[in-house]
Amino acid sequence: MTLRFVKVFALTLLSCFYYACKCDNGVCPALEAQYAAWLPYKTNDIITYANDKGQEIQFTISRYALSEPKEQHCGPDGYGGCHCAECPDPSSEVFGETADTSRQILNALGQSTGTLNNTLYIYVNQPENKKDSVFLTYLICDHGNTMPIGPAVVINKKDSLLPSFIAGNRTYSEVITHEVDTTVMRYANPIYNVYYVWKSWYNKEYGIIAFYDLKTRSFFYRKW
Repeated sequence: MTLRFVKVFALTLLSCFYYACKCDNGVCPALEAQYAAWLPYKTNDIITYANDKGQEIQFTISRYALSEPKEQHCGPDGYGGCHCAECPDPSSEVFGETADTSRQILNALGQSTGTLNNTLYIYVNQPENKKDSVFLTYLICDHGNTMPIGPAVVINKKDSLLPSFIAGNRTYSEVITHEVDTTVMRYANPIYNVYYVWKSWYNKEYGIIAFYDLKTRSFFYRKW
């Protein structure tokens, strides 16, 4: 058996492996409905919070995104097997903002350069490297929290889960309370330290239902 014959035979065999392998495309999964339900907002929703002083803060939801099942492209890997493209993390998110006229952006001279756009943001995802876990992240203004909600809800050590909670004459069940000291100085120049939300309350069916505002020293609750 000549060396040339061996090479031709090897190339022929490799070619057979390459072309004989039929690689069917897979399906990248979407976020399961039970977890997508943690984001109870839709595009153009207006979320209003009010306090007992008659002040209101409105967030307009400008974006809602939910991952859908999509085709996962697969093809021969050149070694007789198949290779499939990576799937994106199953996820869902909402984003809203409001122009906050009570807190101004100041320059080094203390002069106003405009208003702050405060954010309401919620994100649920199932990371590729943690397929058995689903995480909820929510943010309102300068206040945020991240915690596992799948396969079971796991409250962070400094948080609490209230069986029921009353806000604005409405009773909510299974409410997550998150508390953080946002008054800690983070920058040398105090004009940049505008952190003011100290505590938040979150409910699966209604999202962020209330928060405590240090600026006005008042409790803001979801207005219906």
